[in-house]
Amino acid sequence: MKNMEKKIFNFGLCLCLALSNVIAVQAGAAIAGFDITDSRPSPIPGQVIAKVIGIKWDVRSIPVQYSINNTLDPIPNPLDPLHPILNLAQAREALQASFDTWNQIPTSFIEMKITGTTANPRFARFDFVNELTFRTRPGFPFRASSPSTSLMKDMTFVDGDDIDGDGDSDVSSAITVCTDVDGDGDIEFPAGFYKAGTILDNDVQFNTKAPSTNGLRFTVGDMAVDGNITVAFPSVSLIWLSIV
Repeated sequence: MKNMEKKIFNFGLCLCLALSNVIAVQAGAAIAGFDITDSRPSPIPGQVIAKVIGIKWDVRSIPVQYSINNTLDPIPNPLDPLHPILNLAQAREALQASFDTWNQIPTSFIEMKITGTTANPRFARFDFVNELTFRTRPGFPFRASSPSTSLMKDMTFVDGDDIDGDGDSDVSSAITVCTDVDGDGDIEFPAGFYKAGTILDNDVQFNTKAPSTNGLRFTVGDMAVDGNITVAFPSVSLIWLSIV
């Protein structure tokens, strides 16, 4: 039974991750997931009937802690690679201001903070690091996206569980809120029960690839946005591009 649950859990994580990678998330958009906790066999072989649910942060994840990728500083300017106009400190300030727009909504319980950096030389992935990055894969088609990994089944996490399979524990019974308890850069979850739809990892990625592959130049103010409408790949202000 335990092995079966582990297989279902891993399948759920992979499916959620695959779905989130093809969704272009816009400001305020509600993201749906699936709950297979009480699923029933489908008339279609190999499939099940499951509930569609919203995904959300567990209260133990608040405040949500983000790390900004510091391997690109200054931020690439695909319109003029020799003259970057945005450095990492400016991007971090603009992104935190964007988060604060959501944090300050009176009816919202969310609180998102940029608390550190990550030196990930590759691309954002499910690793229990909520990463803000200007690195995107060659085939990335969007201006920006915010992929999330969430549970598809009610689960009880036990101290020492290695959920993402990297050889490092992702669950601790010594904490009551999500935190980097072992100081290795990723977030550990408190041991306990979690509902289907619980977000485990969220990344935000901005497309700064070369113009020939649809990259964009990002700025921190509307006045710096290109006014020439004939430019094939215009710049975008981080002030109004709030996608989380």
